Amino acid sequence: MALLIENQIFPPVLTIALALKEGKLLIEACENYNKGSFRNKFSVMSSGGTTTLSVPLDKGKNNSKPIKEVTISYAENWQQNHLRTIQTNYGKSPFFEDYFPEIERIYSVDFEYLFDLNKKALDLISQLLSLNLPIETTTEYQSDYSLNQSEIKDYRNIITPKLDTKNYNFKTYPQVFEDRHGFIPNLSILDLLFCMGPESLIILKETGLRNI
Repeated sequence: MALLIENQIFPPVLTIALALKEGKLLIEACENYNKGSFRNKFSVMSSGGTTTLSVPLDKGKNNSKPIKEVTISYAENWQQNHLRTIQTNYGKSPFFEDYFPEIERIYSVDFEYLFDLNKKALDLISQLLSLNLPIETTTEYQSDYSLNQSEIKDYRNIITPKLDTKNYNFKTYPQVFEDRHGFIPNLSILDLLFCMGPESLIILKETGLRNI
């Protein structure tokens, strides 16, 4: 089985957890860009609760454009802002020093296309967590996989910022600022990485669809 999702940057914990359960991650590479997703944003813990970091796109050019042609804007220094925010919020986390230099390397490259940035970020996460998870991309767009592609679980546009987390079981782990806000589920995989390091796999294996 494979979990099919839209292109995501530093995906939320649930995406990786479900992909591990299916055994393969399949990235939709033939869709058109849509707003309101994790395609160009991800959420991290902060002193105020959560902060969403967005990759700015060239305005007026990307709506309904093929996802592989969506271009990133460098009119502002968003890379420095992302790194500063990550360092401010996770600088004292247990595994920050182990992984932050690798994250910095991703941000040191001026990717032209969002798809390429996201793929590089996902490959890095897979490497750092030793996921042993095959990651592939679609070669054609298919709107419905339910009839003749039972080996694919279609989760496109389901794991979004508006996801109802009550439908899923999230294994808790110590988070930065948890003393202020309690445990916040389904943040970016970066949150789990910095807080749990190699033990992240334990958390991922115990996260998934809630048994009702």
